[in-house]
Amino acid sequence: MYELVQVAENTYYINAPSKIGVYRVSDDDVWLIDSGNDKDAGRKIQKILDAQGWKLTAIINTHSNADHDGGNTLLQNRLNCAVYTTPMELAIVEHPMLEPSFLYGGYPFKKLRNKFLMATPSKGQDIADAPLPAGMEYFRLPGHFWDMIGVKTPDDVYFMADCVFGENILEKYHISFFYDIAAQLETLNMPCVKVSYREVNEIHVRMVPMKLPESADAIWSTNIRKMAMTNVPIAAITWLMPRRTAACRCSCQRECPTGTRRRKSPS
Repeated sequence: MYELVQVAENTYYINAPSKIGVYRVSDDDVWLIDSGNDKDAGRKIQKILDAQGWKLTAIINTHSNADHDGGNTLLQNRLNCAVYTTPMELAIVEHPMLEPSFLYGGYPFKKLRNKFLMATPSKGQDIADAPLPAGMEYFRLPGHFWDMIGVKTPDDVYFMADCVFGENILEKYHISFFYDIAAQLETLNMPCVKVSYREVNEIHVRMVPMKLPESADAIWSTNIRKMAMTNVPIAAITWLMPRRTAACRCSCQRECPTGTRRRKSPS
């Protein structure tokens, strides 16, 4: 864990539970894409940057889940780097209590106020105002969280945030969290998500889904289309769950949208 892996001329990632993108702008100037899950991740990132002789200019947070912005505070305090993300995600980056409050629907009880749901606060800016390195772009990936984005480096490496999850993650947690199911299904249908490894090779584009444990070689050999299609049933099941409940409440004899019937309660 926390090895630096080069994937293109100036693009790297740090192999962590949530992949951390690194783009080298010059011999001593780098930008990060996400910052790991806590201050320990931040320390490990700084150690890697110091070993390479790189100065951290900025962090782009793809979204505000704590496993993607948890290293912000330590890195910002120690290295005086900027933090950029979209305005809605910025609200949580600066006020982490919003995330468990939003998920719970009120003031969260103690077990929800943990580092997995609450990063330490950091000071950020709207990514629309960011002086991005020449050729770097961001693009929206709605669905998983409020206003999540992906990032394309000038090397044509795409960092895809949490728009798709590896089968290992789906098998471990069984069901994913989606802020907007319809938007998630649209994101999974985007050409940049559905592209296969063969097509990726032909147009020299590489993708880094950030929730995969594999090495770089395994990531590049992953069929992104297949992985996206693996995620579709999870999103669809989540979308159907409240509808199924509503239909079944009407009558125990009425079919729900999934084609099953509610059983009668024992008398």
